[in-house]
Amino acid sequence: MARHLANEGIQPDLVICSAAERAQATLQGLREALGPKVVIAVEDGLYHASTGAMLGRLQDVPDDVGSVMMIGHNPSMEDFAEALADGTMLELEQDMRTKFPTAALATLMAPIDTWADAEPEGFRLVSFVRPRDVEAH
Repeated sequence: MARHLANEGIQPDLVICSAAERAQATLQGLREALGPKVVIAVEDGLYHASTGAMLGRLQDVPDDVGSVMMIGHNPSMEDFAEALADGTMLELEQDMRTKFPTAALATLMAPIDTWADAEPEGFRLVSFVRPRDVEAH
């Protein structure tokens, strides 16, 4: 997945990562690909977080942050991505709902001016990549 991030030029401004050991291991594997300017926030609250709690955390992101990556745990991450998706990318969303494995990357975009405006079903799912998708290339 680090290779995918590097190849696609995916460099979030902020990474919010669970403090749990497994999430930290995922972050370490991605660290070089994330670039030197990324701000990393390690937080206890993502472990088994509800969709509402994760949305609340996203809504608290400062407005000068243009993009956010969240590294957490399933089923919380899968549920959160599904809750944000607006239903316009039916085939891609169905693919995400079918199998959301460890280290999968769901990329969502929203036409919002401030993170406080983030709402369920307010984001368009623009990409869903699983580790096996990257390994196949």
